[in-house]
Amino acid sequence: MDSSPGDRPRRFNLGDGLLLIGALALTLSTLVPNWFARIPGRIRFWREMLPNVVSMSPPFLAWGPLARRIVAEVIHEVFIQLLSAVLLGLTLVHPVMRLRRPRPPWRAVFRQSGFVVCLGVIVGSLILADLEWVAGIQVQGAVLACALLLFWPVLGLPPWRSEASGIDRLGRAVGWGWIVAVASETLLNYLG
Repeated sequence: MDSSPGDRPRRFNLGDGLLLIGALALTLSTLVPNWFARIPGRIRFWREMLPNVVSMSPPFLAWGPLARRIVAEVIHEVFIQLLSAVLLGLTLVHPVMRLRRPRPPWRAVFRQSGFVVCLGVIVGSLILADLEWVAGIQVQGAVLACALLLFWPVLGLPPWRSEASGIDRLGRAVGWGWIVAVASETLLNYLG
């Protein structure tokens, strides 16, 4: 950090907690119509699959059609639907948390990898949506994940600094989460 050695990173406080509650509200608002409404279908799926899995011989991971269907269902439900909804709220809230006072100097804020990754995801998503809406060019989300994965090592080079605070760690975790979510979507396309 560019501040004096006696300065410590800002601690988590009530305002940060309220912002995280807002992120939770955004997450639940995206999950309720999609994820929770599909619970009866999921119960039906597992009720049909469970007898087949129990009666299967030990080499379950032979990647038969049943195993592919089960793995695809788990990837879709957990890594794509649930994780993406959680990351959406956290991605939008993290920059606001980082910019709340007391904060490091602007130069130090724009050198923190967690902050830059969250802004990169927001800007990249807006660019992808703009390309699709204005130009009619359909670009997969895997492009955003590849860009993040290639950009991530750059954020470890000397001008970039990580702060010993939960806010910066949250931003880095959100960046890794988006990489996992989009990689899972790519794997699901491969399995399907």
